[in-house]
Amino acid sequence: MKIAVPTRNGVVDSHFGHCEYYTVYTLDAEKNIISTERLDSPQGCGCKSGIAAVMQQMGITLMLAGNMGQGAFAKLAAHGISVVRGCEGDINDVVQSFINGIADSVDTPYIPTGFKKLDSVLDGGLYEGLYIVGAISSLGKTTIITQIADQIARAGTDVLIF
Repeated sequence: MKIAVPTRNGVVDSHFGHCEYYTVYTLDAEKNIISTERLDSPQGCGCKSGIAAVMQQMGITLMLAGNMGQGAFAKLAAHGISVVRGCEGDINDVVQSFINGIADSVDTPYIPTGFKKLDSVLDGGLYEGLYIVGAISSLGKTTIITQIADQIARAGTDVLIF
């Protein structure tokens, strides 16, 4: 796995398109950092500079960024690069926190929904956290959510719907 971080003076640059350079981290299968390299930022706005294609060719699949516009976000996505926005601070700390989050999530138990077919699609059920369900009206969102909430609550896990 390769992760790119827009960088300026050793911290995550708050503006993807105007960063000084990108720090590229290579992780092994156990999520250990095995190498870092510098990718100089091209002239011009990030989403119009061709950097997404360069990153794709390098095998980068994830960017941990401060902020970026929707155009840059879409351009990176079109090149197979997922983006986590809102990162800030020392680049090494940000990447290590992300890696630790991956490791922690591996040990997080799933919560069965009570619907066998849905649970099989979800690899066992839901994970603790916030879920947002949206669709046009009259499709049964409230019905399915209250049924899932009821099943989860009956199993002893707290549920909040708002």
